[in-house]
Amino acid sequence: MVAAAVLASASSALAVTVHNRDDVTRQVTFDKGAEEVMHPLEAGASVTESCPTRCAVRVAGRGHDFLAQDGDRLAIEGMVVVRDTDT
Repeated sequence: MVAAAVLASASSALAVTVHNRDDVTRQVTFDKGAEEVMHPLEAGASVTESCPTRCAVRVAGRGHDFLAQDGDRLAIEGMVVVRDTDT
């Protein structure tokens, strides 16, 4: 059980988490260079995506990327990706 907790902790450290604070579903893209991963993110929900190196995080309809790195916790507020300060 301790090994599982350590593994879960290590895997989340190699990931970026985005929480949707908007009142509507947002389409979030993790741009890893050669690969883009998209997630529909419902209001109030979170998604975690591995980002072993830096990746750009953006919301569909918004032309700006947030350059994220492992362990970052981000939030969508008003269709803008920002650091999540409510953690």
